[in-house]
Amino acid sequence: MQGRKLANIALHSIFAKFLFVFLLFGGLLVFFTISIQNDQAKTTTENQTEVQLQLSLSVLEEKLGEGDWHISNHVLYKGDTVIGNGSEALANIAPFVLTQQKTDSFVYSFIDSSYAEENLLSEIEKAGECRTPFLRVAGSTRSAEGNSIVGTFLEQDISDQLIANEVYSGESYVEGRLYYCYYRVISDEAGSRVGAVVAGRSIEEVTDNARKSVLNASLAIVVMILYTFFAILLFVARWNRSIRRTEKYLTDIGKGQFPEQPLRISGGDELSEMADVINEMKDSLQERERIRSELELARTIQAEMLPDEACAKRLPKSCEVHGFMKAAKEVGGDLYDFFMINDDLLGIVIADVSDKGVPAALFMSTAKMCIKENMMLGASPKDVMEHVNNRLLENNKFGLFVTAWIGELNLKTGHLQYVAAGHPFPFLGRSKTQDYQPLESSHNLILAGMPNYVYEQAETDLQPGDRLFLYTDGLDEARDANRNFFGKERIKEYLDRTGSASVSETISGMEKTVDDFAHGCMQFDDLTMLMVEYRGEEDV
Repeated sequence: MQGRKLANIALHSIFAKFLFVFLLFGGLLVFFTISIQNDQAKTTTENQTEVQLQLSLSVLEEKLGEGDWHISNHVLYKGDTVIGNGSEALANIAPFVLTQQKTDSFVYSFIDSSYAEENLLSEIEKAGECRTPFLRVAGSTRSAEGNSIVGTFLEQDISDQLIANEVYSGESYVEGRLYYCYYRVISDEAGSRVGAVVAGRSIEEVTDNARKSVLNASLAIVVMILYTFFAILLFVARWNRSIRRTEKYLTDIGKGQFPEQPLRISGGDELSEMADVINEMKDSLQERERIRSELELARTIQAEMLPDEACAKRLPKSCEVHGFMKAAKEVGGDLYDFFMINDDLLGIVIADVSDKGVPAALFMSTAKMCIKENMMLGASPKDVMEHVNNRLLENNKFGLFVTAWIGELNLKTGHLQYVAAGHPFPFLGRSKTQDYQPLESSHNLILAGMPNYVYEQAETDLQPGDRLFLYTDGLDEARDANRNFFGKERIKEYLDRTGSASVSETISGMEKTVDDFAHGCMQFDDLTMLMVEYRGEEDV
């Protein structure tokens, strides 16, 4: 639950940050685009306007007909067509060009002022006009009082550039309004300058066109940003749904509830690849869980095969037995057993299979059943070992073998017969001396080592109060962090020190002593212990 809350917080936080960054980026993009587009659009519009005005003048010449520009009697002609004579009636030649255009534009013409009459020039000078080489004869300019002044001089700076370059384009005030104008010098047949023509367009109209261009570009960017934003929202929504499905899927797996159907996320992106990995992980975990369950069942079955405390309580009062086994893996290859062969004889078994895990556990089960079966039939320890040895060699494809120690204790007399097959010798503690010594015998071959091997049997007599401590090599070969072995000396020292403890207390104390010695180091081998105390008939 906490993980889900954290995932929600993280997801919402990431989405909020993404949305903030996206909107900030989008706003800055629109701002800079408008700023850049505004200048570019104005420049582009002015260039387009200049081209349009040049075209207007070219169309003007075509509409005015053929013929050359010339001045006759102070009148400007294009061929036989009168363009301007200084009168207001012929002041505007725009109708020749702009009859189909509903724009704030104009076309004026100028003559070389050297062809103008002196009385006209003096009138213009009285009005405050500065004399320049170009005099307007088509078009009218209003004075501050509103009077019409027919014929005005072109501004000095424009006139200078026309003389130098024969063309000029740029902003200019006409009748008190700002226009974008294009001027061009006109010449007669001989190439002599006759005057100039100008086409103009309102700056407001140029600016409006530029503003419309910027607005259209900005709207396009906004639409693109919104489209991208909603596309990202759809992607995030799909991503969110996929993550939620993945989260639920993983939560179920974490609870041990493996879904029957695999996790499917379409799209062919990283999420779908992650789903494939999760499906593989689920299959692997499911298989491991199946194996774990089976091993747990095997551990339970193995534990139930070993005699428990209830079995020990059913034994005669002339003995006390306690055993312990801890597997290094889920199931082990060690075994111990004790049982009454008849009213007087106690069978004692401890063994260690060469391997660990499931194969060793199965091999151990076969050995245990075979040993007990033969001992219950009354066979001596020697005969039991020889029979079991040959039995375990049958179909032993894994090459496993067993070290074992089996004994037969007469509870009435204390007489013990035993055989060791490659197994560590047990410790025998005498009640009179309170001292433990190894109960040595012949070093017989391991079980499943060689067919028809002849085992040697040994025997001894126990006195009331004597104890027999049996163990597997998982005890004396336990290691600490420095890889030091626990060793037989520590076993003997512990047994000598705890001679007055009960059988069960001795076993549990030995277990704790080994754990303290290993100090958390990994257990490399199965650990099994079995202790038998012979009490004798007089204690019964």
